[in-house]
Amino acid sequence: MKKLLLSIAAIALASFTFAQTVITDDNFDSYTAGQSVSSQTTNFETWSGGASEEAMVSTDFANSLANSMNVVDGNDMLYFCNDKTSGIYRAEFKVLVRTGKAGYFNIEHSFGSNWAYDFYLTDNGNIDMEAQGSAVATIGTYTHQTWIAFVFDIDLDADQMVVSVDGTPVSTTVFSTSASGSADITLDCFNFYGLSGNASVTNSDYFIDDFKFLEITPPSPPVVTISTSPIATDGTANETVAVSNSGSVDMNYRAYTVYDNHATFSGTATANMLTHVTTSPPGGVSSTGNPVGTQMKSVTRFYNSHLKSLIGLTIDSVMTKSFVAYQGDSVNLFILDRGEFINNPALGGQIYSEEFYNIPEQSDYYMALTNPFQITGEEISVGIEVGVGMADTSIFSVEYPTLGVPFCNFRNLGANYTDYPYNNAIYAFVSGTPWPQWLDLTPANGVLAAGASQDLTLTFDTVGLTYGETYTSKVVFGCDDPTQEFSEILVTLTLIIGVNETEKIGVLTYPNPTTDYFNITSDASISNIQVFSVNGQLITNENIDSKTATIDLSNASKGIYYAKIMIGNEIVTKTIIKK
Repeated sequence: MKKLLLSIAAIALASFTFAQTVITDDNFDSYTAGQSVSSQTTNFETWSGGASEEAMVSTDFANSLANSMNVVDGNDMLYFCNDKTSGIYRAEFKVLVRTGKAGYFNIEHSFGSNWAYDFYLTDNGNIDMEAQGSAVATIGTYTHQTWIAFVFDIDLDADQMVVSVDGTPVSTTVFSTSASGSADITLDCFNFYGLSGNASVTNSDYFIDDFKFLEITPPSPPVVTISTSPIATDGTANETVAVSNSGSVDMNYRAYTVYDNHATFSGTATANMLTHVTTSPPGGVSSTGNPVGTQMKSVTRFYNSHLKSLIGLTIDSVMTKSFVAYQGDSVNLFILDRGEFINNPALGGQIYSEEFYNIPEQSDYYMALTNPFQITGEEISVGIEVGVGMADTSIFSVEYPTLGVPFCNFRNLGANYTDYPYNNAIYAFVSGTPWPQWLDLTPANGVLAAGASQDLTLTFDTVGLTYGETYTSKVVFGCDDPTQEFSEILVTLTLIIGVNETEKIGVLTYPNPTTDYFNITSDASISNIQVFSVNGQLITNENIDSKTATIDLSNASKGIYYAKIMIGNEIVTKTIIKK
């Protein structure tokens, strides 16, 4: 689609000689002539769905075999590259312009809003290139009703595009140059438009054949930098973990907390059930015809978001739903640790296994764990493996038939983890005493842009913990940096007692020593703060109704002061040093 565009000035020669991965290869020969292109393929689509925008499959001209795509006035066809921002790509196609006609196509950074470059095959046989910042540049000539080979080598990491015509590089440009809008490194789409009424293109009638889009070098991955230094805290002030992405593409991440057991955890005994079952129609896979001994496996993966409310409880037993076994079959119950981040369905290593023999013939089978499995917040997978004792052993499932959902998305049901389009129904029964979740982390997931940084904020809730005790946890940070998919940060919480050691209120003063101001943070509301000198002189007396306060000592002399902090019916005394 035509927009106001300006041109490049420099012309250079360059070429790419990398290995290639073909993303799209379309010569239109498998389509029916006389029908629209977009109705026969997902490779190309129209600008807005209008009938007049449809280009037709034609046999009038073809560079290879019989068919090509014919673009005439008003046709508006798009090939989407899917917002590439990193890597090296090549687009190549053949163009033929009918005698007495002309042609036009463009490259866009963002569909419909930000154009990169326009290319005109003019009425008089010129090939003109237009972009922001300079006049139209003629980069070659062509002959009507003769196929012209265009190749676009686009290096997004180097921000460079090399344009070749009939095998000869004719222009090297900065790719992020924008014909409309701001500079943008994104490669979004190629647009083949039937332009008419332009000074260079009176009427469009041209043909596209042998279109290819190739990945020369894959996008550079995200590169995470995160401090894994241990964090020691008294829980009265927030902590932060700095994360940055120095890669060329956005970084997806999720972060969660995992707890260690502690003898002083207290709570109420509870019982619950851990599972995910949908209302999708039942589906299943039978091992009928498989020889005795065939291993049938079924696994459900649970993420931290599903385990969080159950931290501290244990998995006591597992039930498989709609499971059909026969006398002589055996079942191995297993639990796996967290899998990969990038290859999301990939399973982790085995951390628990127990064998059950002489399975009765029934649809719902319970397996009680000899050693209950502790839920700490770490991601796990729960599964079964059936040793087929008869040739017609079956495992049926009752869950949804698609991947891409945030839970239970490893769907393997069959010999050697063969991937079938069904998920199993595994019920894990949990019981015990829940642990206080004293550490909260935000944000828990998101996308960190290329070159960006972000702080993860750690907040603490000491309710239910014992003062004077030390508790440990870890922050797990997972991302799609292939060299560092998971990082762990140890967090140690030691609850302090007020200086008078009679109350159990966590109070932190900082900075201490100070030069002007000092801050007070408490895990309960502060009502009043008095500051005295060592000889008993009252320096300040402030009423507070908050868990935090800032006290000004800028006018006080250097020396030692005492802060009396009223919290409910308790007074906490802190020594403050002014330098």
